[in-house]
Amino acid sequence: MNKKLANMVRTQKGSLLFGSLVGLGMLLAGVALGAPPPEGVWYGQVSMGIRPIAVELKLTSTRDVAVGILKLGSPRQCRVYLQNNIAIGNGTWGLGVTDSNGGFCDALIGKHLTLRMTGPNTLVFDLAGLDGSLAGADAYAPLELNGDWVGHGDTSANSSRPQVHLEASIPSGRESHWRYTGKQVCTLEAEYAGTRGGSEYFSFSHSNGGYCDRFEDGYAELTKRNDGGLDYRVYESGSSQPLESGVLGRTGR
Repeated sequence: MNKKLANMVRTQKGSLLFGSLVGLGMLLAGVALGAPPPEGVWYGQVSMGIRPIAVELKLTSTRDVAVGILKLGSPRQCRVYLQNNIAIGNGTWGLGVTDSNGGFCDALIGKHLTLRMTGPNTLVFDLAGLDGSLAGADAYAPLELNGDWVGHGDTSANSSRPQVHLEASIPSGRESHWRYTGKQVCTLEAEYAGTRGGSEYFSFSHSNGGYCDRFEDGYAELTKRNDGGLDYRVYESGSSQPLESGVLGRTGR
C-alpha cells in the first residue's frame, strides 16, 4: 500500500470512529434527557405503617431537564430536591434526589424517583420503597364529611369534647382543625393525609400547646357511620392504639 492510500484509509477510519462517537453521544444524550415529565403540581399519599401521609410533587423543566421538589407531610414534614431526568421510555422518567431540608429526607439523598404516566392527569411514583399515585388538583373533589362536628360519648380520659372543622379535598391541605374546649383548651392543625380502608385520615401537623402537644405528629382516623355520624380514633405519633375514641356528630343536629 503506497503512502497516499494509507493516509486515505487512516482518514476514513478516523472519520468513521469520530462519527460513531458523535452518534453514540447523541443517542446517550437522548436517553438521558428525552422529553421531560409534565410540569405542574401533583398530590397523593404514601403508606407509612398503619397510616397514610400526604405527598406533594412540584415539577418544572429547563432546557428539557426536569427539576422538582417532593414534600412529605406530617409526621415526616420534610422535602427532597430533584433534578436530571432520565427518559426510561413508555412515559416513564427517573429523577435523582440531590438534596433535602433534613430529617427523614436526608436518608433519601442519592436515591432515584421513578415517575410513570398512567393517564392524562395521573402519575405513579416510587422512591426508595415509598410508592403511590399522584394526580393534579382538578382530580380531587371536596370530601363528603367536610363541615363542623362535635364529639359525643367520648370514651377517652379527657373530659373535654373535641370540636372539629373539616375542609379537605387535596392531600396535604391544612384547612382543617381539631379543637378541645372545656377543661382542656387547645387546637391542632389537621392536614388531610388521604384515605385507607374506608376511613379518612388527618395528620396533626401543629399544636398551640397544652393538652394538644401530645398529639402533634399524631393523627385522627374518621369512619362514616350509618346514622350519619363519624367514629373517630385519635393516635399519638408512633402508636398503634388510639388514645381517644368516640363519635362525632354534625353541629346543629
